Amino acid sequence: MLMVAVLMSLPGSSLSKYNWIDRLMLDKIAHFAAYALMAVLLYLAYHQFKKRSKLSFRIFVLVFLIVAIYSSLLEIFQGLYVPNRTFDRWDLTVNLLGDAFGWFTLVCLKNFYHL
Repeated sequence: MLMVAVLMSLPGSSLSKYNWIDRLMLDKIAHFAAYALMAVLLYLAYHQFKKRSKLSFRIFVLVFLIVAIYSSLLEIFQGLYVPNRTFDRWDLTVNLLGDAFGWFTLVCLKNFYHL
């Protein structure tokens, strides 16, 4: 979570301005992957910390909400306080889709491996 916060807090002037990045949508792919991974790792960390024998739907929802709120707050912070960066509703949308994908992946793994 800290790495995502640091990367999202970089001033816009320190980011690449190459047009090919926009064409390949690498920014959106990175957002999607980072938030999907964050959701999976946060859930697994909680699961391991609590030494649960079964995965919990309630914790799935809690982790989804934590990652969604974290994403929203970082986008707002970026728009208000980071030089040359703005709040991007598409970034936020992709962040939430990545969060949902991470959640979906865990549900599929839970059903497949009967966790």
